This record gives sequence, C-alpha cells and structure tokens, in this order.
Amino acid sequence: MGVAICFAGRLITAAYINEVVHAAIDFASSYGWPAYPFEDRDSTLHREIDGKDVTYRGPTRGVRLQPHPDCDPLWLQFDRDLYVDDFCKTQFAGAETHRRVVQLLRMIEPLFIKLDVCDDAEFWDTRDFGLLQRHIAHVDALIADACADGSHTGPTRLANGRMIDLTAQDSRDLD
Repeated sequence: MGVAICFAGRLITAAYINEVVHAAIDFASSYGWPAYPFEDRDSTLHREIDGKDVTYRGPTRGVRLQPHPDCDPLWLQFDRDLYVDDFCKTQFAGAETHRRVVQLLRMIEPLFIKLDVCDDAEFWDTRDFGLLQRHIAHVDALIADACADGSHTGPTRLANGRMIDLTAQDSRDLD
C-alpha cells in the first residue's frame, strides 16, 4: 500500500561496485544518513529476474543506507553477476526523503547497463514534487482510515528494518 521505490539493474563492470559504494556514502554523508559498506561471502537473496522468482546464493558487496528513521533501509547489494534488485519504502519518511532516494539512484544510473526503477509516487518519471506529495498524503489517509476502527495498526518496523504499513489486529487482542 505505501509509497516505495523499486529498482533493479546490472552494473556495466565490477569496478563500478566501488564507485557506487563511494558515491552512495558521499551522498549519504551530505544528508546525515548512516551508511554501512559491506562484503558478505555467503548471502541468500530472493529476487525477480525477467519475471521469474530466483534465489541467489553467494557473495555480495555494497552499501546499506538509512535515509530516514521512518524509512526502509536502502540496500545497494550486488551479487557476483553485478545485479541489484531491491526496494525502499519511503512512505513514512516524507516526500523530501523520497526525492533524495530518487536523486541518488539517478546519480548512479550511468554506471548500469540498465537500471529499471518503479516509483509508486511516479516521481522517477515525472519529477513532479506536488504529485509525489499527493501520493504520500493519499496513502497516509488510507492507512489512517484502516486504523480508525481499531482493526489495524501501523506503521510497524520489522526486525530487518523494513516498514509495514498495516498490521491486522487479532480480534482476541481487542478485548
């Protein structure tokens, strides 16, 4: 339900992983975002590639950014094939955080053979900040309506740092 930015693509060359990491860290630093570079020898990633669910097992390298305390972490996590596929929900962090995530993706886009971006708020395609704000306000209203009767709560942060818009309340907990 919430506003998120999904992205997937393959870097042109392995040397660009370091460029992405350094560019992302510099960008994050300019906005006070925490940034955590990493290298993992044995990761398991669940992805969709060419319309098929694919499980990747193997090494990954990249950087994890935290654009805002009320935002999903932004993972730029590359596998051995230089592929990245992830999303960042910005719904609860506001339009300016969303704009900055898009700005970062635009900045690193030239390093990719192709970077596909699907932006729920249409900002990637339109660069219309007013439209972005309206999308966020609309979803905020939907979430508030769903929570108004006590049948749902939200937002909720999961242990992995991801944000969930709504959680259904168990009727036994409402007594």
